[in-house]
Amino acid sequence: MKRAWIWLLSAALLLGGCGSQDGYTDQNEEGGSTDGQESMGRYLEEDMSLPEGGDQDYQTAMQALEDGSLAILGQNSGLSVSSDGGETWEKRDVSWLQEFQQNQTYITDLALAPSGAAAAVYIGDTAADDTEEDLSYSYLYADAEGNASDLEIPRMEYEIYCLWFGTDSRLYGCGLDGKVYRIDETDGSLEELMDTGGLVDSLGFTDRYLIAFSSEGVSLYDLENGTQEEDKVLNDFIMDDRTVSMGLGTETDNYTVLAVQGEQADVIYVAFSKGLYRHVIGGAAMEQVIDGNLTSLGDPQMGKGGLAVLADDEFAVLYPTTKLCRYVYDGTIPTVPEEEIRIYSLTEDYTVRQAVSLFQREHPEVYVRYEMGMSGSDGMTEEDAIRNLNTELLSGNGPDLLVLDGLSGSSYRRKGVLADVSGLVDSMAGESALLSNIVDAFREDGAVYSLPLRFRLPMILGGTDAVNQVTDLKTLADVQESLRQEHPEGSILGFMTEEEALYTLGLVSSSAWTDENGAVDEEALTEFLTQARRIYQTEAAGFSAEELEDYVQNYREAWSTDVSGEGHYYANASASALDVAMGQQVLAVGSVSGMSSDFNLISTVAGQGDSLSYGAWNGQVQNGFLPVTQVGITEGAADRELAQEFFCFLFSEQLQDLELPGGFPVNEASFDRMAAAPSGQEASSIAVAGDSGETFSLDIVWASEEDFQKLKEIAIAADTSCTGDSALEQAVCEVGPDALNGKMSVEDAVGEICRRAAIYLAE
Repeated sequence: MKRAWIWLLSAALLLGGCGSQDGYTDQNEEGGSTDGQESMGRYLEEDMSLPEGGDQDYQTAMQALEDGSLAILGQNSGLSVSSDGGETWEKRDVSWLQEFQQNQTYITDLALAPSGAAAAVYIGDTAADDTEEDLSYSYLYADAEGNASDLEIPRMEYEIYCLWFGTDSRLYGCGLDGKVYRIDETDGSLEELMDTGGLVDSLGFTDRYLIAFSSEGVSLYDLENGTQEEDKVLNDFIMDDRTVSMGLGTETDNYTVLAVQGEQADVIYVAFSKGLYRHVIGGAAMEQVIDGNLTSLGDPQMGKGGLAVLADDEFAVLYPTTKLCRYVYDGTIPTVPEEEIRIYSLTEDYTVRQAVSLFQREHPEVYVRYEMGMSGSDGMTEEDAIRNLNTELLSGNGPDLLVLDGLSGSSYRRKGVLADVSGLVDSMAGESALLSNIVDAFREDGAVYSLPLRFRLPMILGGTDAVNQVTDLKTLADVQESLRQEHPEGSILGFMTEEEALYTLGLVSSSAWTDENGAVDEEALTEFLTQARRIYQTEAAGFSAEELEDYVQNYREAWSTDVSGEGHYYANASASALDVAMGQQVLAVGSVSGMSSDFNLISTVAGQGDSLSYGAWNGQVQNGFLPVTQVGITEGAADRELAQEFFCFLFSEQLQDLELPGGFPVNEASFDRMAAAPSGQEASSIAVAGDSGETFSLDIVWASEEDFQKLKEIAIAADTSCTGDSALEQAVCEVGPDALNGKMSVEDAVGEICRRAAIYLAE
């Protein structure tokens, strides 16, 4: 079954948060005035010079050395030491690393000790035979004088994949089974210290404690007593942030969380996307030192490669291949910038987070407060979050900008919550011009109340005759039934559950379920469920009950993953296109969000032979697109001019040019620039292995000029938003399964859906 396949993808800026005498505030405090006095003092971010070649280092290690100097070890730049706080760097010879470079040895991890010792995990040179032994990890240890030797760490089922040094320059390693070991540098022998239960993201050390940040939480080991300990405050603070907890253990070249010792053996500084925090092991508080919203720490595209405490209570953070920053405290400036704008989304949005970080760095005098209705860890329901938002809006204390994904944009428009931004949008000309078809899709009697920052395109891939015949849901069902006659077993469209069919088919249909007044169009909803039922039952006919149950039990959760805001994996056209290429599926339908490993994969698969082709996929909505991160300015914005400036920034080339996961850029110049492959990304490869040992590989090439022009033709022809009311969509996904599997009639399902959605739609 196809679900058994596993993918193997071969200047100064103002920072915030310091208001007490020591320059720290508790995590729950906000900057402002105390007894009428403005809170003063925060850290400034200053760029430090990177060592020569440091902008090419993906594998790095940074360490404050015992003599007070700062050292950076990079796979390409080598070892560089600075004794003046990063102003200048002295290159030092590292013979073993030079040999690695000459032999093209693939380094997977580097570690640097306070003593100057170093260690590396590597795989071998590119000329080696692809035997299992050659692909296993190898290890090297070099003492402070540079004397290097292979580290003979015992082979285990779950190999050690990363190395770290403690404050005493002792060597430690993390295994793929979640265990942390102390390693003898002389003979490579291991002493198991603790089991984190998850994949370790990073280790932090004090003189007394080892702190492991893993996918299962924060684990502590008392190096003096030899016992595994618990720090609930630290663990909860890290794990309650859903974005952070989901990132732990997923990065390969960067870290989600980094920690180093503070001024005492039981004090640590922890750096991650929310900022830099001070914590006493076993203590009750997390004290904010630097606000991530006001720094590069909060930039989701800035990976973190190293953290060090410098002299005079300064800090250094290494952002590999990008920059090295110093953080210096200034007690003469306000803790929080005096100007403020607020932007709200129901759940965290990656594109908004990126925009906030970029705008913040360009406008240090402004605090951009990004608020989310549901953090994912506070137990807040969607219904309660929306109710709270509406209360704020009615009281006149609402946010300045709204991200409408998951909210009823049409309802807010009818109630006068959203301001007309047509003047701003129409002023965007030249290199700032937006795709007119996307803008016009949101124009109502000349007014524009919101606009998406990105958009996805529904596409279909398969045999040319079949692709040409599909013009709506009914013809899709007709073609599928015909194909089932030719292929009595196996997958046609890949919908293994009712929920998958409803979600994917809803992508090209949901805006057709309501009329212009926001009322449910029962006829359109009935037609949708009727055709969805045909499609699901035809798909299910190719599998036994046991096969369907096996999928639900073993593969549905992974296949349903939301890929960084790109939608459920099963609804990505490129994922299904790969199954078509492997012969596991006949047709691929779904959305396309970008170029790399997405549209490029579709154009590559279609180019494998004359029998395959791709095109726009129409459902109940014709010439549709899927808006992503739809933003509007509220009528009650406290500072309309500042809100407008931020709104325009969202559509600027600076943000739109970035390769973001949500979808294609709305800025036309940014869209056109996607035709050229970024340096080094002209081609990639996918290798796929199945449970029974079969393999499949595909070289993905950047879309040709002809394919890109076809993509743009599809994009500029898309003039209608496919996305409808979120509450109605949810009701369809909750009730619809019983209509598809026959437990409920379509008519009864429509009635129940209308009943569930009526209260919300009437608000």
